[in-house]
Amino acid sequence: MLKNYLKIAIRNLLKHKAYSFINVFGLAIGMTAFLLILHYVWFELSYDRFHANHQNIYRVKTDYVRAGELIFDAADNFPGVGPALKRELSEVVDYTRLYNAGAKFNCVVTYQDAPAGLMKFREKKLFFADASLFTLFSFRLLKGDPKSALAEPNRIVLSESAAKRYFGMEEPIGKRLQLNDEAGHEEACVVSGVFKEVPANSHLKFDVVISYKTLHGRDDGVKRYENYWQGRDNFLTYILLTPGTDPKSVEAKLPALIDKYKPDITAVNERGERLRRHTFVLQPLADIHLHSHFSNEAEINGDSKTVYFLMMIAAFVLVIAWINYLNLATAKATERTKEIGVRKVTGATPKQLLSQFLLESFLINCIAVLAALAFIELLLPVFRGIVEKPLTNMLWSEFGLWPGLLGLFAIGALLSGLYPAFVVSSFQPSSILKGRASAASGGRSLNKLLVVFQFAASVALITGTMTIYRQLEFMRNHDLGFNPDQILVIENPARIIHGHETRPDQFRMFKSALLQYPSIKSMTRSNMIPGQQFMGGMMISRKRTENPDEFRSFHYLMVDRDFLPVYEMELQAGRNFWPEEKGMSSDSAAIILNESAAKQLGFENAASAVGQEVYLGGQPMKVIGVIRDYHHLGLQHSINPMMLTLHLDEDPEIFSVKVSAANLGAAIAQIQEQWEKSFPGNPFDFSFLDDSFAAQYKAEQRFGQVFMLFAALAILIACLGLLGLAAYAAERRTKEIGIRKVLGASVASVVGLLSKQFTKLVLMANVIAWPIAYFAINAWLQNFAYRIGIGWWMFALAGGLALLIALLTVSTQAIKVALTNPVEALRYE
Repeated sequence: MLKNYLKIAIRNLLKHKAYSFINVFGLAIGMTAFLLILHYVWFELSYDRFHANHQNIYRVKTDYVRAGELIFDAADNFPGVGPALKRELSEVVDYTRLYNAGAKFNCVVTYQDAPAGLMKFREKKLFFADASLFTLFSFRLLKGDPKSALAEPNRIVLSESAAKRYFGMEEPIGKRLQLNDEAGHEEACVVSGVFKEVPANSHLKFDVVISYKTLHGRDDGVKRYENYWQGRDNFLTYILLTPGTDPKSVEAKLPALIDKYKPDITAVNERGERLRRHTFVLQPLADIHLHSHFSNEAEINGDSKTVYFLMMIAAFVLVIAWINYLNLATAKATERTKEIGVRKVTGATPKQLLSQFLLESFLINCIAVLAALAFIELLLPVFRGIVEKPLTNMLWSEFGLWPGLLGLFAIGALLSGLYPAFVVSSFQPSSILKGRASAASGGRSLNKLLVVFQFAASVALITGTMTIYRQLEFMRNHDLGFNPDQILVIENPARIIHGHETRPDQFRMFKSALLQYPSIKSMTRSNMIPGQQFMGGMMISRKRTENPDEFRSFHYLMVDRDFLPVYEMELQAGRNFWPEEKGMSSDSAAIILNESAAKQLGFENAASAVGQEVYLGGQPMKVIGVIRDYHHLGLQHSINPMMLTLHLDEDPEIFSVKVSAANLGAAIAQIQEQWEKSFPGNPFDFSFLDDSFAAQYKAEQRFGQVFMLFAALAILIACLGLLGLAAYAAERRTKEIGIRKVLGASVASVVGLLSKQFTKLVLMANVIAWPIAYFAINAWLQNFAYRIGIGWWMFALAGGLALLIALLTVSTQAIKVALTNPVEALRYE
């Protein structure tokens, strides 16, 4: 029996080739889109889950709270927190600390004994870590002992690629490397291990790891880096809890721990109320990538909202594809009424007919699945380039997904085939053989309802596409409050002194030499540049006080006197820091505020703040100027209060060089030449500010590209279904159209007749789609502090586009039928 069912199913597929192609191709596109998005979503959700103990590992983050209000939150913590937690809490099995030195300092690692000569590289992914790094986490050591590789001072462990970069084919274990950074630290380390490249789905990524005990050799090292509860800058703390421990119960014990080890970070206001200024929060390791966007993160993390939106699109596309099949199968089934009638008369039962049509549904879905798998193999490298993620074909590696995917496609095939099968098997043979079985009995109302759903989804996706495009354009073209163009950025050199000049002498000589070139317009140095996350804040008040209620936490920049001119920032009131050549005060006790800072300190306007005295950490400072608010970070973030203080002879962290666009190549060559003269032993690495600032929008741009691509696919699938339905409607009314043409109907009136019913359905779809689209795009736009408005015209335009697409699709069939000779339609009457 099964063999006969299969034979009939294949015969029907071959008999109706166009219908079969639309069904298979539409389902294949839907499944391909679904599986491609699933690859991306699965990758994002898999972050840090490869660690054997990931369910029991937590990161200890810091919240700064004042009077019950969260002022800022940070991913890092004090160096002493990890040891104290293990010492005081029985639930803590182990801890590890990672000091993100590559993010804080410019670190140069040198192999002086290389056979081919000196090998040196700037290492941005360089951490100091406790010996427990390779036992608490599941990073795999290829060479060396996980327990002892980082147990001693001056030990260094490299990734495979880093080991190859320094040593080539040489054996790395036992070789000596030297670290220099911009703070003047110099450590000679012995290679004690090589680890397999950190997986791409890890929020911690490093190429070089130096033993944490190496920090003990620095000035006051044991006190500062072991049990220190002051500086928390870039110290990440992870703890391993005993299985089954409730993290909330551990969190409840942390305030007492703070009181014991750091009582000075709590305070009492004038009313005697306790104001806790720091609190600790435990973050599950697997939640960090999608749910953590704090200062001093190890890397820029992903966004859970993006993942959820893409999952929604994937579901939409797949459901639209199945609806297509259901619509076409139901419509086409009425053509097989005589076949069903004969089979019923000869003894076929409803169960047998139901089995026949379900088998056809499963056959079409199976062919579509095979086509989708082939498309995945072809398109995955392209999709990988769009999302910029190292996606692998999980369909062949993630066996845990197979039962779920097979179950999903089986349910889809069952549901999309069940209704047409019920419709056809319910026909009465007497009515069929007398020619009274009509399409209406086949569920034409459901067809219309499903077409409305398809185009409601299409309208919503078109609206979403327009919104994303407009928001991205808004961010690209928005006035930032400074000019990022033609600014070349060089990070501070490591302190490798050759000769007797002092560090400030090196900087002055470098700047003086550069400004001799016509292609170099100006130059400044600062501790950070626009586009970089602030490393915390400083406490400031209008009057000298010990009351924490009076303090405000402001971000700060340390700059030189040329910072405002180079970045073309606008002074709203007051003046810039005095140039050195004027012989005026050094302005070491002066600050410049932005407008938001002046407002938060209670000044009526910018002018009223100038000349006023404020207190920075208890020290009096004079406000000499107020600059216009500028976007230090992307438009996802609000403009925060901030202040500028003057760099004197301290090390800057970043050089910003304004160059001429006309002589860009020459300018870069000249800068490199002077760099190598002024800072020998330091690699010359540079970037352009406009590129690095725009990189903040990379995630949104990727999301926009993916959304637009799959929205287009969803609309294409809907159009394929509509094309099939239009072809069926035109075929069903061929004789009616022939009679109308004989009676004088024009081509336009015939096209209008066939298009009218679909026009009504698309208009109904608009009414349903608009409120859904509004809530969805409004939720997405909440990710941006500065965003476009949602205008009514966007919905009208999306609805108009959907209607135009539908009419063009239907018209291809309507015109074809309208131009047919009526004699052909009526020849058998």
